[in-house]
Amino acid sequence: MDFKSDVTVQFRNLIYVLPAWSISILPDCKAVAFNTAKVSSQSNIMEMLPTGELYEGEMWESFKEQIGVSGNDNFQAVGLLEHINTTKDITDYLWYTVSIDVGNDEPFLRSNVRPVLHIESRGHALSVFINGVFVGNGNGNSRKPTFNHRQYISLQSGRNNIALLSTTMGLPNSGPLFEKRGAGITKVAIEGFKDGTRDLSEELWTYQVGFSGEKKQIYSEIGSNTVNWVPVLNSLQNQPMTWYKRRINAPAGNDPVALNLSSVGKGQAWINGENIGRYWISFRSVPGNCPSTCDYRGRYNKLKCESNCGHPSQKLYHVPRSLLKPTGNLLVLFEETGADPSKISFVTRSVKSICASVSEADLPSPNLWKQLGTVPVNAKPRLQLECPKGQQISSIKFASFGNPEGVCGSFTKGTCHSTHSWGTTEKVCLGQPACSMEVSSETFGDNPCVDTTKSLAVEAVCS
Repeated sequence: MDFKSDVTVQFRNLIYVLPAWSISILPDCKAVAFNTAKVSSQSNIMEMLPTGELYEGEMWESFKEQIGVSGNDNFQAVGLLEHINTTKDITDYLWYTVSIDVGNDEPFLRSNVRPVLHIESRGHALSVFINGVFVGNGNGNSRKPTFNHRQYISLQSGRNNIALLSTTMGLPNSGPLFEKRGAGITKVAIEGFKDGTRDLSEELWTYQVGFSGEKKQIYSEIGSNTVNWVPVLNSLQNQPMTWYKRRINAPAGNDPVALNLSSVGKGQAWINGENIGRYWISFRSVPGNCPSTCDYRGRYNKLKCESNCGHPSQKLYHVPRSLLKPTGNLLVLFEETGADPSKISFVTRSVKSICASVSEADLPSPNLWKQLGTVPVNAKPRLQLECPKGQQISSIKFASFGNPEGVCGSFTKGTCHSTHSWGTTEKVCLGQPACSMEVSSETFGDNPCVDTTKSLAVEAVCS
């Protein structure tokens, strides 16, 4: 089957041109009211603007979580438990802790060859602590959540404590047998002992569900007063398993607000006790697989039209203005791997330009069906622009009726261009919160290229 070419279709003795990989809707079984490949809509160029200093006079403060067991609600079990069934979805975090004894005669205590820790996990991420010290982490990805983690570790003579933090990054809610997909650690072994590999998978493990800070809700106004926060100095930056808090002021104006978390690693964030999401800035998507162009025609697969390869999936996190007070907002982060909170900032999102590009071959607005119950034979497509609420069109950056090229923000004139394009567009749109123009030679008073299907492209600025 050809997914790339337009086809001619005969239906009830009428001929229709059907663009590739599209659907046409004929409400009266005669006239085409809508086609999925000919959607004429406005596009916006957005800009994220730094808001400047928002912090009040106080410093960032931190609270360090205990590694491993931290409360009276820990429990023991032989073997490695499945993560999701153990946490009951009340937290992302589950501690697996075990102690092992190392004899004085182990060869790695007297040589440069260190033992190797081998962990197998069903997902999603893992942090490793040996004797209370963070030594490494591992993770799967969206394509393959399961992973194997291997690393050299240092053990001492006598008792050694191993604490493994398993983390989920959300639960599946669709697909076949999604309720049977699990998470968590399935195997732990240490290679390099004199008697070979020591498998710890069936040892007696101690488990702790979640963190003390979660249980005390120290991200809230009341809960934040239940622990002892200390000022963040340089030595307390980039520390794993650390809570950070500070009072911040809301940006002025009404534009949407986002929190720039590009300086942190992995964790969660709260504003005034409301969770605004998990973040994982330190995780980069697979580099080099993103196509330079995107063609949505043809069968769908989850790798199709990927973007942002080699970068974090997200750095900016929306903060609804309904959560913000003018001053004194409580910002709390729980950082799993290490962060520099001093570089966290607010940005506001504003519309830099609005654009639309409509062809004479496009369909008239589907609203005609609502108004008239049919589409008149002589109905023409229209280009429509609308500013954000409270703004109006203040200037026209580009206008061309002919065969303009490019996309919003980089439109250029083609070989065919009406000299009346700019003046006509300014006359119709300037000073208006919204405007609409019929895409036809009659609108512009000339036909710059006869026997050619023409388009109208416009970029405007709102203020």
